[in-house]
Amino acid sequence: MSRQRAALVVAENGWGALEWIAPAICSLQEQESIQVLVYFPWRWARQQSSRYFDLSQLLQRHHFELLDPVQLLNDGSLSARYRASWRIFRHESRSARTTGKAVASLARRLIQVPFRQPLVRADKLFPCDVFDQAFVEALQPYDVRYLFHDHGAQDPAIYYQVCPEARVFIYPHGTNWLNDRRSDTSAQQKEYHAVWTRSLPRDAVIFTGTAGDEVFYRKLGVANPVHACGIPRFDRDWHARQLQRDASGRREAGTEQPAGKRLLFISMPAGKFSHQSDFDRHMHALLDAVHLQRWHLVIKPHPRQKTSEIESHLKRFPQISFEWCNQSATTAARQVDAVVTFPSSAAMDAVASGAPVLEFFDFQGQNYASFVDHDGKRTSIYRKSGLVAAADDRAELDHWLRQCSLGAGPAIAETQYAALQRLLDGKTAAVSEILDVCLGSRRREAA
Repeated sequence: MSRQRAALVVAENGWGALEWIAPAICSLQEQESIQVLVYFPWRWARQQSSRYFDLSQLLQRHHFELLDPVQLLNDGSLSARYRASWRIFRHESRSARTTGKAVASLARRLIQVPFRQPLVRADKLFPCDVFDQAFVEALQPYDVRYLFHDHGAQDPAIYYQVCPEARVFIYPHGTNWLNDRRSDTSAQQKEYHAVWTRSLPRDAVIFTGTAGDEVFYRKLGVANPVHACGIPRFDRDWHARQLQRDASGRREAGTEQPAGKRLLFISMPAGKFSHQSDFDRHMHALLDAVHLQRWHLVIKPHPRQKTSEIESHLKRFPQISFEWCNQSATTAARQVDAVVTFPSSAAMDAVASGAPVLEFFDFQGQNYASFVDHDGKRTSIYRKSGLVAAADDRAELDHWLRQCSLGAGPAIAETQYAALQRLLDGKTAAVSEILDVCLGSRRREAA
């Protein structure tokens, strides 16, 4: 019985990791006519609901198949469930809080566990090895030709063993490519090298976002091929194709956007402000400006933010026309005239989508961990890199919104996109470059 050809994408660091490589995977799927399998190990259980919605859209749109470890194990063979039971026992019995009596009780209980449903719950975390055998069983119908995993994989050896014929490609996770590698000490470099390259296949390809990261890995003494290919999710050509598909889909569905100025607001939880009053002050200023300038507001809360934080402020402005955003920032930004954001990595998605972006935030007295120092004061990596326009107060916010109302948005967006390209070393063909490397390896093997 022939097995279906497939590409396996393992994302141990969640949605952000898959989002980085997804455009290239989509193009590979189209060219090779292969099934794409997406596997999230144990951290998958902790994905937030709004992030899960974004992920579900991507999986459905591109016909990716999700391998949910919890579901795989609960539906797995008796052998897989027995093995998982004893690994759970071993994991929990090693806990410093587990007494000898509790261990004995746990052992008696786990003897019966494999015959019950469900074996594990989606709201509890377990080590990756609990799911290993169920994962192996799920891959049996497939001939995995390409294996992608992120730099943060805890122990990728299991994937190499299960997919011995697959060509391995490793990519960054989240926005870690923004880190200043020069701050890494020699000791840290050696430790980093020892952790994740110990079982690396000799021909595994390492993708990086920038030339600076490529140099970083070379200094580690990594002998594998390293390619600085840019960030696929910020590939201009790919975004142009997505924009055409979005417009075509809206026409077919008869869902053209309503007339009027549309403003996407990307929020940040109140807990990331030094004081609740700071959050309240920013929200009031933004909503008042939106009301006076008559924008239609599209609100995208942070994945860990309760909508009630924003709703309490909206009640004070009943005249505002608004809607909640249930799409990714990338898609939503393509459907509005401008974007205002509190400090957020989603600002980069909006810039890559071709929207003008303003970061509205007063950093005075704010000490959140992701803020950086620049010219003697706190700021964000996005302002420091020139990716976003900056507004510290209401007057600057009003002025920027008025500029966009008068037609300055496209020029602002073009300038910001150029800054993004400089950050990525001018790489604009990230997806095609990754495809050249992936498909080139197979063509050489076939020859």
